[in-house]
Amino acid sequence: MTRFRVALAGAGHWHTPMHVRGFAAASATVTAVCEPHDPAAADRWASEFGCPAYPTVEDLLDAGGFDVVWAMPRHAEAAALAERLIAAGMPFAIEKPSGLNSSQIQPLLAQVERAGAFAAVAFINRYGPFWEELQALREAGHLSTVVHGHFRVINGTPVRYVQEGVPWMLEPDVSGGGALRNLGSHGADAICQLAGDDPVVLAAATTSGLYRGEVEDYAAALVSGRDGGIFGLEAGYTHGHIDASDQEFRVAGPGAYIVERRSDVVVATPDGERIRRGLSIDERYARFVVDTLDRLSAGRPPIATIEDCWRAMRLIDHIYLSAETSAELSPGGL
Repeated sequence: MTRFRVALAGAGHWHTPMHVRGFAAASATVTAVCEPHDPAAADRWASEFGCPAYPTVEDLLDAGGFDVVWAMPRHAEAAALAERLIAAGMPFAIEKPSGLNSSQIQPLLAQVERAGAFAAVAFINRYGPFWEELQALREAGHLSTVVHGHFRVINGTPVRYVQEGVPWMLEPDVSGGGALRNLGSHGADAICQLAGDDPVVLAAATTSGLYRGEVEDYAAALVSGRDGGIFGLEAGYTHGHIDASDQEFRVAGPGAYIVERRSDVVVATPDGERIRRGLSIDERYARFVVDTLDRLSAGRPPIATIEDCWRAMRLIDHIYLSAETSAELSPGGL
């Protein structure tokens, strides 16, 4: 097994601890750290790993001493960082959404292809039994098509981003949006996997009515797939407990109904219903890290690519646009 040396670029990200626990599961070693906006965070991680901390990505790349970069940048800087790593020939994994919008990400597609770059995106919800069970249902003939699906991630108050030292998440020019851009990326990725090319946004709405911030604290959308499937997406910072999460992935087909809620997956078919234990968030991050490094070692592409991220972000862009421009109908106006 290859024992990778990893550089952290963006060590101030709130997901850093979860990725770091994944490195332990993968027997990987952090050998360099960079965080241009939070030197104290860089120093903390450098002290923990006994490795150098660098003030800029250029300093990090010049110093070398690592095999792969784990990139967790501010969203406004993500596409430029990815472009720099591709140009340097450095394999990397990057946190979603990998840019402010799909327009920033799109130029990366050709760059990745030309360079043959290894560029993984941290869509951690692709890991776990929901997708395994869905594939098994398809192979058994229970899910020949998707009739409808719904994907919801509701987390706690956005104040947690201030507490985590990343208040930029509440600044739209830096984050690219609120709950929809951040949490909704998981649902958008799921819809893009199931709905075929170019899903259509039928209706959407966003609100910042709970916390009155610059970014939305809740968003909902209705999306149509190429084959006629209907998909719902919800994303919010509206849970009553700051550290809690209400997450549900649900898909229905002609002979199956599958729901992932909390840490359980419920599968119903004409033969009956069964429950399978799911994966915790920490377990998903660990599986992402281990699988990504295994794929890099074996010369296989990542499970989620920059193109996958672009598709999900394009859908989110369309949801924002629909929410801004959709006509309003009331009973009195019909």
